[in-house]
Amino acid sequence: MPKITFLSTGEIKEVPDGTSLLEYSQATQAGIPFGCTVGSCSTCTVVVTEGADTLDPASDDELDTLEGCEDIANIRLACCLTIHGDVSLHPVDEKPLSTN
Repeated sequence: MPKITFLSTGEIKEVPDGTSLLEYSQATQAGIPFGCTVGSCSTCTVVVTEGADTLDPASDDELDTLEGCEDIANIRLACCLTIHGDVSLHPVDEKPLSTN
């Protein structure tokens, strides 16, 4: 099963392949803030540091919403993500825990 590593808390959770990050986060209170839940408000922006290739590609609508978030590498909308493999991420406004 794929693992989600939440870098701002250090938690690692196993989820079934095809899990919606939005649905998982709402069910478990994973700490990702959501607004509209349909990809138009950018409240749920996350930085994907590992495993971006295991996620579905960003849709044109997601890319349009993220247009105003230039200068942030590997940014995605959590409400649009489906987990297909191991991924590490953190909300844009939260720093990852130090690994030192």
